[in-house]
Amino acid sequence: MPTKVIPNVLFLQKCILVNQDGNILALKRSLTKDKDRSGCWDLPGGTYELGEDVIDSIKREALEETSLVITNPQPIYLASGFNHINQFMSGENVFAVTHICHQWEGVVTISDEHTEFRWVTPQEFLTFDFGDDGGFFVSSIKAYTQSLR
Repeated sequence: MPTKVIPNVLFLQKCILVNQDGNILALKRSLTKDKDRSGCWDLPGGTYELGEDVIDSIKREALEETSLVITNPQPIYLASGFNHINQFMSGENVFAVTHICHQWEGVVTISDEHTEFRWVTPQEFLTFDFGDDGGFFVSSIKAYTQSLR
C-alpha cells in the first residue's frame, strides 16, 4: 500500500490581489532578508504553519507582507512536484496554491521581506524576473487570465 503521509512537505500559498483597475500587486523580494529568489519579483504569500486553517494562512501572510486585510480568497491554481527545480527546497515535497482576491481593505505597507511594490497589469507582471520558480508564477497568472474569460 502506498504511503499516505508525505514527509518533508512544504505548503506554499500566494495571492493575486487585484485592484479596481484590474492591476495586480507585485512585490520585490529583499536582497538582505531573503536567501531564496533574492531581489526577484513575487506575489504576496508564504508558507502554511502547522495547525492553521488554510484560508487563514493566506490571509495572515498577505497581512504580514502588505498590511492588507484580504477577504474571500479563492484558489485558482495548484502546483506540485517542482522541488527538483528549486535548490533551496531540495528534499522537500512542495505543494503550492495561488488564490485570487478582489476584496481587501487597507493601504499597502510592505514588510522588510520586500523592498518595493507595484500595481501592474498581468501582462507586465509576466515580464518580471521571478528567479528559479519552476514556472509557478507564469502558470498562476495564466490561470488568472483564463478565469477572466
